[in-house]
This record gives sequence, C-alpha cells and structure tokens, in this order.
Amino acid sequence: MLDSASHPTAPKACLFRQGCHGRSALAFRILDAIDAPEGSAWDALVASSSPFLQRPYLRAVEGGLPPGEAMRYATFHEDGRLVGVACFQRTRFQGRPLGERFQGRPVMSFLARSLRLAERPLDFRVLVCGNPMVAGDHGFHFDPAIEPRQAMDALLAALTAVQRGFEGTGSIDGALIKDLDPAANPFGESLGRHAFAELGLEPAMVLRLDPSWDCLETYLGCLASKYRVKARRAYAKSRTLQVRDLAAEDLIRLRDRWMELFNAVYQRAENRLGRPTFATFLNLRRTLGPEFILRGYFQEGELVGFLTGFVWEGILEAHLVGLDYARNSELSIYPRLLCDYLDLAIARGCRRLHYGRTATEIKSTLGAEPVAQVCYLRHRDCLPNQAARLIAPRLRPEAAPLRKPFTQGWYDLHPQPALG
Repeated sequence: MLDSASHPTAPKACLFRQGCHGRSALAFRILDAIDAPEGSAWDALVASSSPFLQRPYLRAVEGGLPPGEAMRYATFHEDGRLVGVACFQRTRFQGRPLGERFQGRPVMSFLARSLRLAERPLDFRVLVCGNPMVAGDHGFHFDPAIEPRQAMDALLAALTAVQRGFEGTGSIDGALIKDLDPAANPFGESLGRHAFAELGLEPAMVLRLDPSWDCLETYLGCLASKYRVKARRAYAKSRTLQVRDLAAEDLIRLRDRWMELFNAVYQRAENRLGRPTFATFLNLRRTLGPEFILRGYFQEGELVGFLTGFVWEGILEAHLVGLDYARNSELSIYPRLLCDYLDLAIARGCRRLHYGRTATEIKSTLGAEPVAQVCYLRHRDCLPNQAARLIAPRLRPEAAPLRKPFTQGWYDLHPQPALG
C-alpha cells in the first residue's frame, strides 16, 4: 500500500456536495479535493485495490494538473457505511481526424463530413472516470458486496452531479468511463441504458511471469532462438547507456530535457487523453517512495530516455516513458526500456507486468498477451451522441498480434488460458 503520510503540496479546502440515487439506494458525496474528512475509510476500502485510487497518488496528480483541468471525487455510502469511491478528471481528448480513420468506407466518411470531423483533428473537453495516463479500470472501486448494477447506477448519478457542478467553469463536451472489462456485462448494460456508446480500444499488453524466472537470464533461456537473439541485440546496442534511478533533485536538474523526451512520445500518440506536467512527475517522485520507479538512461552524460512505473500487489505497472527518437535506432532505447521493465518485474517478485497499450508487436515478441478493454462515452448533446453511438462500434482497433516467443517445451509445461 502507498504511504499516505507525505504531501507534495498543501491540501486544499475540501468542499463537498451530497446526493443519492433512488434506484441504487446508495448515497453519494462529491469532493473537490482528495484530502477528505473520511480519508481513513477511503484508505481502508482501496488498500488492496489499484494504486491509482490511493490518496497519495491522487494527491500527487491533483497537485500537478495543468490549467483548465480539475479533479473531483465521489464516495458512496450504504446505511452510513463507505462502500465505494470514484475519481473523475476534467481533461482533453485529442486525436486524428475521423476522415483518416474511415478511408475506403464511404458511409462513415459521409457521416464524419456531416459532423465536420473528417478533416479537423479531434479535440474535446471530457470528464473521465478512470485514469487518463494508465490503461486499466482505475476509475472506481466498490465493496464486493455491492451488486454491479447498483454500483454502476450510483456511479452514473455521481458523474452527472460532477458534470453539473462544472457548469459555469468551462464546457464539457462529454463523459468517458474508461477501460472496463468487456465481459463485465452488468456495467455495459447499465451504461447502454444511459445512452453511452461502447468504444473498443487497442488492447492492453500483459506479460505473465513464470515463478521460475529468478533473473532476466533465466527468462531469456526460455525464449525461442530468434526472440532471444532480438532481446540480446537490444542490450548489445544499448550497452553504452548509463542507467540510474533518479531522485527528485535529479529530476529538477533534468527538467527541460525530461519534458522534451516525454513530449516526443506524447505527440506521436494517435489518441491523447490528458497531459501530465513536470509537476506530476516531481510530485510522484516526492510522494510515493519505492513503489514508484523513475529511471534515466544517459549517453555521454545526456539523458536519452527514461521509464516510470509502479509496483503493487504483485504487479509492475509500466507508466510513462520518454525517449530521443533520433538516437533510438542507434542505441535501441525503446527495446531496452521494455526489457528493463521485465528485469525489474522479475527482481521485485512480480507475477504480472502490465505494459499498457501501443507498440503491441514488440511487446508480443517478449511474451505479452493482449487483454481486451472497452470504454463508454456519452456526448452532452443528443444528436452528436446519436452519431457517436453509430460511429463508435465501427472504430474497432485491428486485432493485436499474438506471438509465441517461448520454446515449445516451455509452452508444454505452462499451458495457460488466454488473458483476454
């Protein structure tokens, strides 16, 4: 569990509003800051849940938000007992024009032109329930005794209250509930009843670690020859890199270069949700202790790459990275980052490594498997929302590659069902 003792910034006054949702019988409270009077009850409820719902993490993010963005939180109660929590963030979604996504599909191209989204890059202000920076269902947590439909109806009532609370402080184009399991039918059914459109996402890539891997060399020995050669090549090409775990003072000194490398990765993303600031990185470093990994890669004294990550409940969660694309081919920086995440996961005794989205091909060659996730979106206006419900099902991502990089002998000894 993350240490809740330290604060990156002084806590703001915590204002709240109350409500309830009749059908769910759950009362809810909307909080304007994470340092709430019932903080100890929040901590107890999420103790073994996602690190991205724990207050030290949320406090660090809250203190690093860029102008125009804001956080809100909800607590849910049954007979006066805290049974659920949720976090919301007002942020921006940006992406490629729809016309580029619907080339060769005349009906959908016509619809995109009708909405004036065929040539214009997507840029919307959205209210997100979930973590804009991390793949996974990190937006809410309920006591397992609460039925899924009851939980989701209460969550939607709170989301509506948050949207209304933001009226007058800048428009919000729509709401997004992020990264749910497609098999979680009660959630999907509830969201469909509330006019949300289901949107398929590029899968998250997850690597299940064999308990017998006591070091990276043991892992490499289980790979088939061609995949082992690729992994060793990444280390051979990057052998001149100096690798260091970084303190807050290092980060401050590297500020401009750090953000230059992060922005290089960020700007290449096809879809961008939220934008971490330098204060976000600094707050996380100062607040979270050894559970937060922050590592820099240097060539002749110059920062050319970095990785960040979290360790929680036997999982290493790969987080934000940065790299110098001009030197990536020469030094194999990105493949080295991916291999080092694996090395860190083995060293810390993790059972899973969550690589996140993007670069599914190279992650698959390391043994990661795709895990399907969906998000749900609803535009504030009726007609655009109807269009979104027509378009969203047709934006399915291409199937992720599924390599089998280990030897046949390894697979014979480790039969496993697919993750997603």
